[in-house]
Amino acid sequence: MGTFRRKLLIDIGMVAGLLGFSSLVSSAVLDLDSQLGKEVSVCQKGSGGRVWFFKQWHLAPSVNTSDIEKSKSLPQYANQSAIYNQLNTWISLGKVKTVIAEGCSGEMTPKTDAHFNGWDMASLKSHLEPAKSYDRILTSIPLKLEAKYGDKIHTLCGDDEALLKKNALAFSDARGELGYLGRLEQYKDDPERAKLYLDGVIELYHMPAGTTIAQAITRLNTELEKSVNEAEQWIQKRNEHLVDVISAAPHDSDIAVVFGGAHASGVEALLEKKGMNCTIVEPVGYQDDETQLLQKLKELLKKRESN
Repeated sequence: MGTFRRKLLIDIGMVAGLLGFSSLVSSAVLDLDSQLGKEVSVCQKGSGGRVWFFKQWHLAPSVNTSDIEKSKSLPQYANQSAIYNQLNTWISLGKVKTVIAEGCSGEMTPKTDAHFNGWDMASLKSHLEPAKSYDRILTSIPLKLEAKYGDKIHTLCGDDEALLKKNALAFSDARGELGYLGRLEQYKDDPERAKLYLDGVIELYHMPAGTTIAQAITRLNTELEKSVNEAEQWIQKRNEHLVDVISAAPHDSDIAVVFGGAHASGVEALLEKKGMNCTIVEPVGYQDDETQLLQKLKELLKKRESN
């Protein structure tokens, strides 16, 4: 065989090999069902395992959804159903073996005693047959998947419960301060109707008995700014903790994270900094209530500072 021909065959082989490698890389990326959600952002588009971050619009854990038919009327149903159906497909195909949950710490196992929305491991397992009703149960999606697949998947909790409580308290404080502000501004020229709310602010912050409506509004603005800053701080702390959990998780497959959308951009930035592949998914029916609340509060504070 001539030198030129040998070199040509080698070059052709190298190209074919590269093309083959390229197809393997592209085929390694999971297919997202367009009827269930859409990709809104991607980081590190190279080969290797990928973190799929699903933006969830979740219920408060205390909301009871044991009546499966009634839960279908809840606004979060479409979002929660879409996430479950996508992950159920991927897990059944062996494409995803690790799922990370919001709202808890540690690890979920078939023996975990975690409760969400009136459901625990035992009650979920009792609904596995008939299978028709199982996909309609509205509860923690990772808990639901753990109950179904057991030892076939790793179900980890991505939260630190202390940080979670502080984050929830900051949001609660902000909502309360905003409520007082709205009423005091509404009744600032009607002292009699404002008295109930003014007395509430005086008691809450141990202000002098003679505090005026204007002084109470000034104090509320200060407290609201503090609460908003704290909420953002705790979200970032929870993001850092979540990324630590992701980094320590088994990477024998792609990883699915089911978390509130307010965390998406922060987690994406942290994952990209670590050189990890990630895709942010916005499932159907998603509403970003926490991010919208934070944005409205920040805009309100900015407007007040400029006045």
